[in-house]
Amino acid sequence: MYNFPISSDTPTLKDVSNLADELKKLVDGDVLSKDWERSMYATDASPYEILPLCVVLPKTYEDVVRTVKYAYKNNIPIIARGGGSGVVGQAIGAGIIIDFSRYLNKILDFSPDENYVIVQPGIYKSILDKHLSSKNKFIPPDPSSSDFCTMGGMVANNACGAHTVKYGSTIDYVESLVVVLSNGEIVRTQPIEMYSEEWDRISSDKNLEGKVYREVADICLQNNKLIIERTPKVSKNSSGYRLERVLKDNILDLGQLFVSSEGTLGIILEIRMRVINLPERKNVAVLHFDSIENAGSAVMDVLKFNPSALELIDYQIVELVERNESEIIPSKLSDTKAVLLVEFDGLN
Repeated sequence: MYNFPISSDTPTLKDVSNLADELKKLVDGDVLSKDWERSMYATDASPYEILPLCVVLPKTYEDVVRTVKYAYKNNIPIIARGGGSGVVGQAIGAGIIIDFSRYLNKILDFSPDENYVIVQPGIYKSILDKHLSSKNKFIPPDPSSSDFCTMGGMVANNACGAHTVKYGSTIDYVESLVVVLSNGEIVRTQPIEMYSEEWDRISSDKNLEGKVYREVADICLQNNKLIIERTPKVSKNSSGYRLERVLKDNILDLGQLFVSSEGTLGIILEIRMRVINLPERKNVAVLHFDSIENAGSAVMDVLKFNPSALELIDYQIVELVERNESEIIPSKLSDTKAVLLVEFDGLN
């Protein structure tokens, strides 16, 4: 583990105790401040280790707002945490961690007829999948950590998965968000037509929300050509703010800016997502290659057939299966150094 001290002003045990006592007076949820409790939250799926000041497990939205306002007043970083399955240290930090997975993990509304679901950020993807599938619906992004990652985390890093090649990533299914801004203001994002009455009302407000709308609109309008030209032409992008998605056809959707922002722009309280019908049929082609380079080169040709999922398996996994699960392999794979699993789905 690597331990990166934030500064020479690292809080003492007394500071941590005082901070926790103050937060306990503000919130109805749990505040964790013992050494072993903080150590539990000092790591995630990354190799890094940073001890937080304390951890808040909010029970209500007001708990989140009060915590954010307290941190804002005292100049303390806030780190939103879901399942802690991120591999680059997104869920750790030397501030106050807000863990949504304990209490704020509910499905608030689900309409199979209108094809949407509204959830709190702490619900695990696999639990939501099970609920949606009972009505023949699903949200296609399926990271390998679905059993451990939360929907808040998926929005924060624009999660994808094997089905991205056909269905896109999380940003393609987010319809609106309820977000706490840095000063504790709560905003509900929605697509707004520029210069409409709704736009005039929101952008003219003197609060932080109004300022955000005005300044984001200015950035997008003044730099539209540059943003479009410099945005990588890839199927999945979590690198930087998705400004190219914020303003389209005179419609500004602030929610698209929060997706993949890794919790740096606000704390998500609710997520409304589009759901679609589960495919009626699936089939998988297994393509064998004599090198991983040849497998990679074949991907562009495979994509022409519009697969629903594409997964590369390298020689190490092939050898592991051959050695330990040989009964599931019809013949020896001695010449196989890579495998492409290509899934197709549809109505038949």
